[in-house]
Amino acid sequence: MKIGGLTCHPLQRLVNIHLGSITAIIGLTIPAALFIGLHMGIDVVPGLEIEEAILLTVTLIVAMLTFQSARTNVLRGVVYLVLLFVYVILNFD
Repeated sequence: MKIGGLTCHPLQRLVNIHLGSITAIIGLTIPAALFIGLHMGIDVVPGLEIEEAILLTVTLIVAMLTFQSARTNVLRGVVYLVLLFVYVILNFD
C-alpha cells in the first residue's frame, strides 16, 4: 500500500494500530479513574509495592526514551528484556 509516496508494510501498519490502541487505553483509563475518584471523594490507590513503583517508573522512562528516537537497536531491546526479567524475579520472590 502506498501512502503519499511511501510504502506501508501490512505488518508495520498492524504494529502501529496495536501501539496506538495500547497508548489510548493507558493514556485514558488511568486519568479517567483518577478523575472519577477525585470527584467522588475516593482515594485511588494503585496497589504497588515500592519495588514495583520504582520498576514502573524506570519502565516508563525507558519507554519515553525509546519513543523519542526514530530508530531502535538491540541494546534497547535488551533493556526491556532485563526489565521483564526483574519483573518476573520480583513476582516470584
